[in-house]
Amino acid sequence: MNIFVGGVTLTISVGAFVTQFIHWWYNRQSGVTNFAPLPVPPPPQKWPTDDAIDVCPVCKRKRTNDTVLSSSGFVFCYPCIFHFVQDNQKCPVTGYKSSLNQLVKLYHSEEY
Repeated sequence: MNIFVGGVTLTISVGAFVTQFIHWWYNRQSGVTNFAPLPVPPPPQKWPTDDAIDVCPVCKRKRTNDTVLSSSGFVFCYPCIFHFVQDNQKCPVTGYKSSLNQLVKLYHSEEY
């Protein structure tokens, strides 16, 4: 009985896929598309980068425990960015919505 149910389920799944594929294939050839083109987003604004390359944008001191916030790409001290994101749920430089899951520790070759 289980083999019969499995066979029926597989047949229905394959049939649905084939039907959708054929529908897509014929619409593609006739030039009909279901997807509207998305507008091109504006370029990102320029953020001030007057600080030295190894300075944390939050505390303005030499960074320790370099950590990047993946939502913006900026590098901070781990304690600074952890507390800021925990309290504000955004990047302190760009204002992009962020979470603690987006913190990535950076390792330098001399730390190995």
